[in-house]
Amino acid sequence: MDEKKVEGGKPAIDKEYLKKLAEKIKAEKAKKEGLAAEPSPMTPPPPPPPRPTAAQKPPAAPAGGIPMLGDEDEDEGEGMAAEKTAIIDLASLSGQNADARIIIIDGKDEGKALELTRDEVVAGRSLDNDFVISDISVSRKHFKIVRDTDGFKAEDMGSGNGIRVNGKKETSVVLFDGDLITAGARTIRFEIMNANLKEKYSRKTILAAEGGEVIVKSRTPVVAWVAILMVLIVGGGGSYLFYTQQQQQKQLQLKLEQEDMLDSIDKLLEENGFAEAEKLIDAFIFKYPGVKTREVTKNKELAQKEKVHSANFEQGRKLMLENKIEDSDAAFRKIPDDSLFYPEMIALVGKEKVESWEITAIEELIKNGKSDDAVRRISALLVEDPTSKKANELMASLKAQVGAQKVETIQTTVAKEKEEKKKEQAKEQAEREKRKQELISKGKIKAKPKPRPVVVKKPEPKPEPIVEAKTEYTMDDIQGAVDTYLSKDFDGAVSRLELVAGGADKKVSKKAKDLIERIKKFKKAYEDKDSKKAIIFDKQISGGKLKDELAELKKDGGGSKKASGGEDEFASGGGDSGSKKASGGGDYDEAKAKTLYMEAVSLKETDPDKAKEKFKEVMTLVPEDNKYYKKSKKALK
Repeated sequence: MDEKKVEGGKPAIDKEYLKKLAEKIKAEKAKKEGLAAEPSPMTPPPPPPPRPTAAQKPPAAPAGGIPMLGDEDEDEGEGMAAEKTAIIDLASLSGQNADARIIIIDGKDEGKALELTRDEVVAGRSLDNDFVISDISVSRKHFKIVRDTDGFKAEDMGSGNGIRVNGKKETSVVLFDGDLITAGARTIRFEIMNANLKEKYSRKTILAAEGGEVIVKSRTPVVAWVAILMVLIVGGGGSYLFYTQQQQQKQLQLKLEQEDMLDSIDKLLEENGFAEAEKLIDAFIFKYPGVKTREVTKNKELAQKEKVHSANFEQGRKLMLENKIEDSDAAFRKIPDDSLFYPEMIALVGKEKVESWEITAIEELIKNGKSDDAVRRISALLVEDPTSKKANELMASLKAQVGAQKVETIQTTVAKEKEEKKKEQAKEQAEREKRKQELISKGKIKAKPKPRPVVVKKPEPKPEPIVEAKTEYTMDDIQGAVDTYLSKDFDGAVSRLELVAGGADKKVSKKAKDLIERIKKFKKAYEDKDSKKAIIFDKQISGGKLKDELAELKKDGGGSKKASGGEDEFASGGGDSGSKKASGGGDYDEAKAKTLYMEAVSLKETDPDKAKEKFKEVMTLVPEDNKYYKKSKKALK
């Protein structure tokens, strides 16, 4: 079926072809009539027709080369009608004539037409259609025109925008001459070319038949003016209809853009892209102010709130995977119970830990004297878990402080608020789920599988060192070591005391360590033949049992003076001064101890380590009952 531009609303006709066709049919008819009228042998043949005279001329051929029938053919009636019918049918079969056609009257394809010579013609944007309409607003297979007995019918083929016939949306409708079919943004006029069909399928004829009136064709000027007026009205109506359709198309396009932008916002919210969603929401509000204000504002508040909670959740999960539990808990505790991430956070850390955080916060409130806030939080906790032992204990103690009646009032209020909040959250969750399914059905997002719980790899426990059981030692063991010391086996005494120092009894162990240091110092003084220091250390170790023996020690080079007047210099046994010389002279050692003590006191703040050494040196110069010994010992403690 060929598409072609038409001019003046009339298809082009091959006149030469019709002339030859008419002659052929006429000849065939004459041949049949001749056979039918052949005379019998008994009947004489009819006389030959008279030859035309000069006055009689044969009929001239009509202009245009189309053969015209003579007067004798006009008398035959039915034969002539049959001949005309044959000519029309053959012309239809040849593609040169059709009963109807469709023509685009606007857009870039304006004037594009198609003659309808088949029982079904498909129109749309796809190139494999019978009638191609090159416009993005037209569906690939938009509509079809079906021949129904003698008439035609337009049927929608499930297009996106549907079809409108004379401005009214239709799915299947009988077409009349001059009907306008709107597909997308394009308008197509249906025209009936067959005169009989045109008279039958004229909306004027139908209206006249329904009103019982007979249409009288008249050529009076009144009818002409009425026709002109009707043309003007129809033209104006067509212009208005076209303008209305254009406006509707623009509104539809605008609505589609808005819906697409809202779908993108919901997609970002569903995929936790809260920062990007907030930017897109701001762009939507700027571009379409006042459109779906409540919905858009609600989504913006959600994006602003959840982008903070999303950051805390991701940080907490990352720290948990790195086994930084304390830092992870600090991040998770910032997520409130009305956040989208709260259920996921509980799934990660466990309900028990979240409850322990809440208990800690409540105890802090009680400590700061905020009893009412504490009661509210405990009440909220007990709504979720009435069996919480710690929460019930805290509530019992608070009842005694603020009164049972006040606690019950707060509990009732909190329970009511909690119930309303749960209903609101359930409603919001249902709306989000519904919107999510819409996005999935549109192909905007894919259905996500159920999330798998995060498995945190616990650190392998370090093997505990094998600790040998400590031997129990007593003061008798220390005394045994002292006895070894008195036998002059100083190294043996130290070895025994080292064993005792590793015992389980801390008091005995400390005493053993102290004796080890003193015996080592005594041994050095003994080897240096410094009887003065040796006697002091011996008194600290054994109570002075080696004093007599040590008094005989002389330091090389006369470092130790002899006793005079029947007394040695240590005969006093550490009397009042604890360090008087045998000659009865002065307080040399005590004076030195005093000087060192004063120096140590002055260094206590500026140089504690040096002061400590001087205090220890004082304790080596004087016996234990000396006042500077006692002061130095106290200062060291």
